[in-house]
Amino acid sequence: MKWFYNMKIGKKLILSFVIVAILAGIVGGVGAYNINKTDKGYSALYTNYGMALGDIAKVSIAYQRNRVNLRDMLLDKGNSDRSLYVSKIKGYDKQIQEGLDAFDKSIQTEEAKREFLKLREAI
Repeated sequence: MKWFYNMKIGKKLILSFVIVAILAGIVGGVGAYNINKTDKGYSALYTNYGMALGDIAKVSIAYQRNRVNLRDMLLDKGNSDRSLYVSKIKGYDKQIQEGLDAFDKSIQTEEAKREFLKLREAI
């Protein structure tokens, strides 16, 4: 350690800045690695679960709109053209089936598959 005390102040400053730069580079590299790892994990999470939740949410919305149209059709005392309600209901039924098909492709566990089959049967 005596060699360090015998160094001139300029060399000591340069050495200390080099050490700080090396440490900053190491910290930056570790940070970049962890950000990349987190990004890959989040991307997989979004693909496997986030998009699936969006699909099932679309099914839920279409189902509720179907209920509204059925209610309106039953409560419509003016006996207006019911084919408008029927066409809306058929359109929402198609959206429900498309959403269920998309959700079915993203199911990963056997338990979720069993619950999904129960949902399909109920619908």
